Amino acid sequence: ERTMPGIVTLLDTSHTALGGKSKLLDFVETYWHYDNITRMSLKAFITHYNKWARKYGYPQSEAKAREIYTLAVNGVPTLDSARPSCKLLMKRALHALREISDDAAQILLAMQELAQQLPEYSVIREMQGVGDVLAPRLIAEIGDEGLVFLQFGLDTVQKGGGLTFGVGDEKNILFI
Repeated sequence: ERTMPGIVTLLDTSHTALGGKSKLLDFVETYWHYDNITRMSLKAFITHYNKWARKYGYPQSEAKAREIYTLAVNGVPTLDSARPSCKLLMKRALHALREISDDAAQILLAMQELAQQLPEYSVIREMQGVGDVLAPRLIAEIGDEGLVFLQFGLDTVQKGGGLTFGVGDEKNILFI
């Protein structure tokens, strides 16, 4: 945010599985400061952005390049790109973020392996919108007691300070 304010809103910040890519981190690694974008003309940046996207396996988009360029022209970075410490700071921050991302992916992978061994995993995976990433997190969050209720088709509802288990629709819930 100090070298490219607002860029997070334009680029996908999600991470894929272990060893996966991050469009935001890949982009910041290449451009690292708005000055590196605004030194180019709009046309030159669009060409450069699309070559970058192709190289890293992201969709090429003239519209996205225009959005980024507009953000760069209107953005007000608080770190000066002319200072050598700025680029060094960005490189170190990117390295740390990639390490944290890899660690998180390894933890999620281990959680998935453990969760898949539980009989409740298939029940949770059948829920609409629950995939391989969310299922182990739900299992970890609900805990053993919650899984017992889940097996019987009971719902968990946030009530007061913790979870309350119940069955029924939103208007008529029997709490246990």
